[in-house]
Amino acid sequence: MIFRHFYERALGSKVKIRLLRRLLNEDLSASERELAGMIGVSHTAVSKAMREFHELHLVSPVHVGSAVLWRTNKGSHAYRVLAALFGREPLELLVQLVAERMGKFREVGKAVIFGPLAEGREERGSAIELLVVLSPLARYDGALKGSLDRAFFELDKECRELFGNGLAAHLASEEELGGRYKEAVSKGIAVVG
Repeated sequence: MIFRHFYERALGSKVKIRLLRRLLNEDLSASERELAGMIGVSHTAVSKAMREFHELHLVSPVHVGSAVLWRTNKGSHAYRVLAALFGREPLELLVQLVAERMGKFREVGKAVIFGPLAEGREERGSAIELLVVLSPLARYDGALKGSLDRAFFELDKECRELFGNGLAAHLASEEELGGRYKEAVSKGIAVVG
């Protein structure tokens, strides 16, 4: 799965998708020009999309003087259906999942998603590269080793089921952050620590 711009890829129209993410996730009343500026597209494209959304009863025009503002109809059928669809992006879900799983370990000082996924150049099936850095006094042996290995196995299983991508877990010490993993941390997505 490609994590970034999932809904644009799934539904086709980038303008509509960007507008829907704003309209469904933010409580706003805005003109077409303001909406165009918010999402970085032309006023004409926004105008066309808003007319189509109005036909679906997703939005209604509100006249304020000579200006026309658009407001989302939160009680409409279109809103209910689309709001359920336009939840969080897969990358947001991945970050939350990793934070929950790795955040349980007090021995984990830092967890960072890195590599192609973090840099926005992943391909279908790219591994989810996760760097886990243990706290200075933690030792990767005994009970901690068993617990972390199980957590990595379960996280890999969940990622494969949810996204179709496996997990490539990397374990490092604080000392390795300055050398081998310096770039991974600087370009990565910090999840824990």
